[in-house]
Amino acid sequence: MCCDWSHFLNSGTIFSLPTGELWLAWELKGQQSHAPADQKAIYAPDFFLEEPLPWYTWVHWSKWDREKLLRELPPLPAQPEISWDPIHKKAFHETFHRSMEQILAGKIQKAVPVLLRSGQAQMDSSAVLYFLHHLLTLPKELRLFGLWHHGEGILGATPEVLFELRNRTFLTTMALAGTGERTNVSSLLESTKDQKEHNIVVESILQSLRQYGEVSCAKTELFPFHSLEHLRTDIELKGHQPLDFEKMVSALHPTPALGVFPKGSSNASILRNLSAGFPRRRFGAPFALCWPGGSDASCLVAIRNLQWSHNHLYLGSGYGLIRESGEEQEWNELLAKSQAVQVMLGL
Repeated sequence: MCCDWSHFLNSGTIFSLPTGELWLAWELKGQQSHAPADQKAIYAPDFFLEEPLPWYTWVHWSKWDREKLLRELPPLPAQPEISWDPIHKKAFHETFHRSMEQILAGKIQKAVPVLLRSGQAQMDSSAVLYFLHHLLTLPKELRLFGLWHHGEGILGATPEVLFELRNRTFLTTMALAGTGERTNVSSLLESTKDQKEHNIVVESILQSLRQYGEVSCAKTELFPFHSLEHLRTDIELKGHQPLDFEKMVSALHPTPALGVFPKGSSNASILRNLSAGFPRRRFGAPFALCWPGGSDASCLVAIRNLQWSHNHLYLGSGYGLIRESGEEQEWNELLAKSQAVQVMLGL
């Protein structure tokens, strides 16, 4: 089916598969509290999974490859005019030290605060089209995702996958933690601090999955993202019993790549307190495309994106803290992540 571009750009969703192919949908049918059994749906909750109606169903679906979609989209419009608010280092400084107090006191080993940069722009269908044009030129390893409706939206391309579920028996996921600039001479693979941060995430994921079946993990490798690079370890689970989508979300989200370690209800309150000054909205939340019946699903981690509410914009970046973290290094990493997302969006 050809896409109705006018309706799609005003109210739609986009999701890329591991193959690089894209699903587009438009004309929202409704929102639900649980996954529909008889149709594809987008799962797009907030970070803390408190959205009462996180499942979105659509009237029209259409599958595309990137090259064809770029050719068929309406022409690239003018760049949106964005008035960015300044990034306040004082707020970062306060959150950094509140986080480190918890770590040095032994309450947690790792935390990932988030800073949301805000701005103002006219977020209409032309702005959505502009960002789509730029996101579609990115490598397929960066998974496109987005949803916009009634003046609210999110659009981005993430390097991080929460999990891929196949036949409710086989699940793949990844640990993606430890970030550096690709221009640096020293490799993340040689960084004691980044290796420790990464290993915390790997061990947490393994702990979360072992109760469900046989778990194995691959060798840690470098994963490039524009001017940045990350440490990445792929992990597989062969389930002893059928795997439920929402149980897998609860088991894995948030990994210590975006939350706190160790996980637990008491430490979750620490994460909420650290997020108080910068509401995460959907930053770092699960964002998934699920097939009818729940046998197959692709669930991304919603980082590297732009969010908006009417004409208010939010560009989030997280920074992972452990005992060895230094304030200036984390500040520079935060700025590098924010800049990389802006370049990715054509800003």
